[in-house]
Amino acid sequence: MFNPLFEALVDVAFAEIEAEMDVSKVLEGSLSEVLERNILAELLFKVSKRVLIGDMNVRLEMGDLDGENEEAQYSDYVLRYLMDPAYLKQLFQEYPAWKEVIFQTMEYFIRNVKELIQHFDADRENLNAEFFSTERFDKIRRIAGSGSDTHCENRIVYGVELDNGKRIYHKPRVNTGVTFFNELYTQVCASLDLEAGVNPMYMGASHVWEKEALYAECENEQQVQNYFVRLGILLSICHLCHGGDMHYENMIANGEFPIIIDYETLVQLPPEDGQEAVKKATQIIGESVLPIGILPFYGSRSQNFNADFSGLCGGGKQVMDIMVPVIDNPGKSSMCIAYRYGETGDKNNRVRLNGVLVQPEDYFEQLYAGYEAGYRYVMTHQEEVLAWTKSMENAVFRQLFRNTQEYHMILDLSYHPEFMRKIGDREAFLENALTTPLFENRPNILKQEIEDMKKGDVPYFQFHMASGDILNSERKPVQKFFKKTGIQFLKEQILSRSEEDLKLQKYFIEISLRYKQVENLGNLYAKKK
Repeated sequence: MFNPLFEALVDVAFAEIEAEMDVSKVLEGSLSEVLERNILAELLFKVSKRVLIGDMNVRLEMGDLDGENEEAQYSDYVLRYLMDPAYLKQLFQEYPAWKEVIFQTMEYFIRNVKELIQHFDADRENLNAEFFSTERFDKIRRIAGSGSDTHCENRIVYGVELDNGKRIYHKPRVNTGVTFFNELYTQVCASLDLEAGVNPMYMGASHVWEKEALYAECENEQQVQNYFVRLGILLSICHLCHGGDMHYENMIANGEFPIIIDYETLVQLPPEDGQEAVKKATQIIGESVLPIGILPFYGSRSQNFNADFSGLCGGGKQVMDIMVPVIDNPGKSSMCIAYRYGETGDKNNRVRLNGVLVQPEDYFEQLYAGYEAGYRYVMTHQEEVLAWTKSMENAVFRQLFRNTQEYHMILDLSYHPEFMRKIGDREAFLENALTTPLFENRPNILKQEIEDMKKGDVPYFQFHMASGDILNSERKPVQKFFKKTGIQFLKEQILSRSEEDLKLQKYFIEISLRYKQVENLGNLYAKKK
């Protein structure tokens, strides 16, 4: 939609990159042949759609658009108005804040692509040694966007296809805390004579390369059982760290190996006294295995909404209870913004055996066996596990202050034409939308949220494990938030493992896995009545 304009802007950005660096020593073809053009086009559409749709609607109402139908009128608007330099200049004058975000988006894109190419050039030999010693690569064949949220000045995860046919991912943030996770996971698996199957990664100074984790079905029943044992071990470590966000988009079923592909929220510090009044039962559940995201959970349970977002289950075409903005009548002069309930996409997290979807509730015993093995390993190897926490001292983990969907909705509305007419109006809207009673005592957090969203980003915060500082998107301290550090919390978790808690978590796991069976029985009973 409005592609001629965005294609022209993409051409400008690509030409700028090629003018500033020699891409031929890194890319297998030209930049346009290797780098997917729709990455930038989609970013530009995101910040422009409301202004352009609104302007087209005005032209339609004034009778300025020629054409015998809505498709022809849309084409007339794009080709006769939008592609006219004089008219575009007029639009920029009418919406100076839109002009600002357009060129800011292009500037960040150019910088981010150059970063990726520079990182690849510098890391090429190390990546061959770490990932492909027998299938060496030389150049990049294709660069694709991952569809992930933008953070830290529009940085995203890029998928990089190599000239050896393999794919790696470039992530613009480093997390040394993964070392602790992988070490513990590997040792627990070894105690059960299982290979861990840790996904290889190479850490640079400010970025990480990860080898692609491919989806694969299990080939026999033993592999399925091994999968759930390993998943139980992963669950035990995530519970130890009070991890979160391990939902269906962050897990890959690679045959008998469950692979986590996002460790940003591996450690999450629970609410402290004075910050949030919680009942004892709420606290027990909040610090259990249930909120981690691996076990089945539901965004809403009603007749209309029945979506499971978990790392274990999930699936496509599940209707969520969140309305999201969509484009109605695309490619027509009547194009407009509408709101519909979102749907989940089908991901690669579900286990299959020879083409048949495996039901997780049938493997409760295996999953719990893995969970118990991980739990007891920490209980019986406390000194060893405590020593591994040293690798966590410089680690940082993402701190979530609001639901990401809330940020998305506010960010999308901030591009409304009414907030694009004057520099400063969009910032005022963001401040008004983000100011809530909960954030009255967090002025530095609120200020940083506004700064990030002015750049078109979902706000990004981290906490430093050793210092307890909350860091902004530039990794600069903005506020002390927790009374204890992440290291202190993790050590308390290691020392607090108990038989009573293990028994309690077993109940939670069983309830979660077998919830669907209970619900189905309830539905059958209701129908009979």
